[in-house]
Order: sequence, then structure tokens, then C-alpha cells
Amino acid sequence: MKVKRTTAVPKSEEVMAMFIEPMVSYRGKWQDIKITKVSGDEDLPLNIRESLVGLTIPTIFSKEQLESQEAELPNKISDNSRLAYVPDVVNVLETAGKGDEARQLEELYPDFLDMYVAEGGIYELV
Repeated sequence: MKVKRTTAVPKSEEVMAMFIEPMVSYRGKWQDIKITKVSGDEDLPLNIRESLVGLTIPTIFSKEQLESQEAELPNKISDNSRLAYVPDVVNVLETAGKGDEARQLEELYPDFLDMYVAEGGIYELV
């Protein structure tokens, strides 16, 4: 059974979206970003970081959105970062013909609530 990660907020562009654990939701808003530079996140293999450049990814949260709702965030998330669900990033990679990187990312982060962090300075809003 597939669990729905987001629920629309009536009369709003926002959604209630799960973050880190099932059934814990915060207000978020879908925002596409285009990755313009290679990320400096060394927790993610370089080939995956390079494969994302030029791709448009749907993100659900900004760091600031989550902080304003008092969500507990890892310290290493920098200001102006946007967060996307890893399965969404995997889909973008597969659609772009980057199946090896998609499989590798999925193996590293298999949970449906795992997040990809695009730090400020490596993307532009679309």
C-alpha cells in the first residue's frame, strides 16, 4: 500500500507534507528548481551530484519554511536550501535517462520520506 506524502490545504497553494517520519506533517509548497551547479554535499556521490546539473526537480520545503514551524532539522542544512523527496529526484533522473544514478540514489536513500537537499547557490527557481 502506497502512503500519500502530501495533502492539499483547502483554498491555498500549500500542502501538508510528511517530513522525516510517517504521519508527521508540516506546511510545504511545491516549487520546481533547476540545478545549475554541482552540489558540495559530500554525503552524495559526485556522479549523482553531477548528473543533477541541468535537471528540474520538484521540491516541497525550504529550510526556512520548516524552521518557522519548529521542525527539527539536521545542523548541516544551509540557509536557502530546498528539500525534495528522494523518490521524486529518482524519477527525474530516470526520465532524463540517468538510470544508473537513479538506482544508486535509491539504494543510498530507500525510504519514501528520505530528502534530497539542494543548498542555496546551486539552483534557480523555475
